[in-house]
Amino acid sequence: MKNIIKFNLLALILLIFNLKNVQSQSLPVKIGEIQGNYLIITKNLTDIKIQWETFMALGQDNVDLDTTTFEILYDVLDTTYLLLGSNTARTIKCTVLLNPHLNGDLYEMANNDGGATSVTCKGFSSGCSPRRKKNGDGYCTWCLGNCEKTETLSQNLVFF
Repeated sequence: MKNIIKFNLLALILLIFNLKNVQSQSLPVKIGEIQGNYLIITKNLTDIKIQWETFMALGQDNVDLDTTTFEILYDVLDTTYLLLGSNTARTIKCTVLLNPHLNGDLYEMANNDGGATSVTCKGFSSGCSPRRKKNGDGYCTWCLGNCEKTETLSQNLVFF
C-alpha cells in the first residue's frame, strides 16, 4: 500500500512539473515596451534574430529571412503594435503582432490556437510592408510593383 501511495505521489509531482514546463514554454515573451513616445525593444536582438529565422525556416513557405534590422511599429490605421524584421535591402520584411499591456510592456501576441503567425512581404524596399489587423488578417501595404505576401503559422510562439 505504501508503495502505491509513493508511486502515485511521484506520478503527481512529475505531472505537475511537466504541466508547469509546458505552461512556461507557451507563455508569450516580452519583446519591448512603450516609454513615452518611444517603442523600445528589450528582448536580446540576437535571440530575436535566431528564433525568428528558425521559425520562418521551419514554416511551410520556408522563407529565407536574413534579418538585420528590427523595430517596433505602431500602425495608426489598424491600431496595432508590430515587431518588424527586415533584411538589409528592406526587400523582405516580416511582422509579428504585439500585445500591449497596461503597464506599457509589449508581448508577442498568440493566435486563437496559442501559436503564432508571422506575415512576410517580399518585393520593393519602399512600401510592400507587412501589417496585421486586430482581427488577425495579414496584408502588405501598397507598392509600385509586385509584392508577395506569405503567412507562416505555427502551434508554437516565435519567441521563447
